[in-house]
Amino acid sequence: VTLEHLYAEGDRVFAFMRWTGTHRGELFGRAPSGRALTLRTAEVHRIAGGRIVEHWDVVDGSRLSGA
Repeated sequence: VTLEHLYAEGDRVFAFMRWTGTHRGELFGRAPSGRALTLRTAEVHRIAGGRIVEHWDVVDGSRLSGA
């Protein structure tokens, strides 16, 4: 996982991540290909009491490569 951007405001932390790996299991309905792949996510965390108490994410499947 590569952290591409990180922003924080108030009780929210926004992270934009790039994930790389080998396609060894079903992913978004696609059968394993054995090839290297990359996908990106946008994630939002709400922090309270020094802990993550809520988490949302969006996977950018339009940029899925290698699967």
